[in-house]
Amino acid sequence: MNKQIWLIFILILSLTISIDGHAWKYNEHAYITYQAYDSACAAIKGQIKNRKQIEDYAAYCENPLIKLCFSHMVALSGDWVADYEKISINKDSKFLNNGTSLNCSDLSNIEGSDEIIKITSDNKVDSSHVIFQDVLTNTKTKAFLQWAKLVSDNETHFQPRSVLQWNKWTDEAYSLVENQQDMQVTMAAKAFGLHFLEDSFSAGHNGLNRSLRRHNYDQAYHDGFNHTGMLLESFENKFYVYGDSNLDQKTVYIKFHDHSQENISAALSEIQSVTGMKFIKTPETFIKKISEKLDTSEPSIKVLSLPMIEETIEFKSIRCIIFDDCNKHEFVVLNHLDFFDVKCEPNKHEYFTVAICPSSSEYVTEQTSKSIESFFTLVILGDKTRALEITQEVTQMIPNKAYPITQDNRSMNSLINGKPQFFDHYKNPNLLCFKRNCDREEFKEYNFMTFGFSHETRLDNDDIIPSSSLGFILRGRISEKFSGRMENRYQLYNEKGKFLSSFDLSLFTPSKRIGRNLIGVYAKGSLGLDNIWEGEKRSRYAGLGLGFDAHFGSTTTFVEVDYLKHWGNRIFDDYSVRVMVGFRVSSLRMGSILGN
Repeated sequence: MNKQIWLIFILILSLTISIDGHAWKYNEHAYITYQAYDSACAAIKGQIKNRKQIEDYAAYCENPLIKLCFSHMVALSGDWVADYEKISINKDSKFLNNGTSLNCSDLSNIEGSDEIIKITSDNKVDSSHVIFQDVLTNTKTKAFLQWAKLVSDNETHFQPRSVLQWNKWTDEAYSLVENQQDMQVTMAAKAFGLHFLEDSFSAGHNGLNRSLRRHNYDQAYHDGFNHTGMLLESFENKFYVYGDSNLDQKTVYIKFHDHSQENISAALSEIQSVTGMKFIKTPETFIKKISEKLDTSEPSIKVLSLPMIEETIEFKSIRCIIFDDCNKHEFVVLNHLDFFDVKCEPNKHEYFTVAICPSSSEYVTEQTSKSIESFFTLVILGDKTRALEITQEVTQMIPNKAYPITQDNRSMNSLINGKPQFFDHYKNPNLLCFKRNCDREEFKEYNFMTFGFSHETRLDNDDIIPSSSLGFILRGRISEKFSGRMENRYQLYNEKGKFLSSFDLSLFTPSKRIGRNLIGVYAKGSLGLDNIWEGEKRSRYAGLGLGFDAHFGSTTTFVEVDYLKHWGNRIFDDYSVRVMVGFRVSSLRMGSILGN
């Protein structure tokens, strides 16, 4: 029975653990750059004037393998390689030559298989195309430890430091071009800069103080806002975008013609035919809340999140249930405000006016293209003045303010993305600071809930208390003023075949963290009941313990040892030692107007 409990625990762990910490995934970085490269080449083609420019243009823009290699280099930069030498001067780099289909170690003489040459020549590449995965096949297994190290210390990928990195590597690329370095070296520096530029447009990389390295909170914030989206503002525009795994999600802005329940209900039905999206039925109580929230003269921006019809209450995918990653779509509701996104054209309908805007991919690809264009303007056309002007135009479009959605602090939330939601935006943006430890007041701190599972072993209890069991845990913050945590633990199943036979409540001190904050140690105190359903074997217990944990993104693995005093049991009245091995997964608690 003990072996079965371990197998169940390992199965749950394998289905739940998530350590992805990038703004855009490898494929998405590569695809953004791949599309942007074509646009940049097209932008300067008409400016070619002499034989040298014709030759340089051909070298950079007429060989499709260069575009593929450059896209690969951008995707690697900062996520898989720590410095640009590994993709520039190191001709034997394992990151540039997968040994089979493509060798990017010398951009002036690229080697590629016939299949890749044909695919890239026909321009039949999309964001999920296998060739992007093939290029990295060998890299992933060889470089995992390097990747884990970079992800744990990647504050430069988050605003505002990501913009500083883009500026740094852009200047470096310009300097290398002026010093007549070869194509491999200059494009490697440019690739590094573009990676950080693309990161700057990801929702989950804005408004977060990543320098504090609270890995479980940071990953929860990163994943939550990449999926739910965020309103960002630059010097030139305000726009709503998503993050990784949501590259092609379009933003839809709506203004209801009036705020009566009848109009909103009719509008929600009409939205489906206008957008082609099908949503689950919206409850009348929810429509009433929307009406009440909008019935004000104060200008506001709100977000209406509606689950898609395939994710009904009757059937939800495992990912939806575990990660709250249900299929849904957001609508940015403007109340007493004009449409502000310059890329969107409003269209008036019977019950509402709608503006269906570009996807997140289009926003970031446009600026990536302009940044590549500035590089080509220098390296092909030799016009540094114009190159700097284009770079400044890109700077004006990079987000410098982030407006996260508000929350309510209920004791527990059900699925955020699994039911209709209606969020407010904070009126003021999250301030971005450069200090290593920003004041907490400078950032909107979201409360977050943690759930997890544990395998528990009891020692020295004369077999009165089951020695092996599977536990389920729920953990939350005690209060805004105290940074410790409170946890409920439920024994789901034990070696004697009993269900829900033990329960306890624990308080945890803030953990002392080391090693880039990946490893933590903390103390705990517990009160609980054992053998709840077994009469004379029932006992109360209290004890103190010590725990150690390690953060892998939003997933935290832990080991805890408790020394417990039992009383109230007619058979057993003694001490026991409990060893718990488990994991916890964290997610933001962003409440809705349906809150209690």
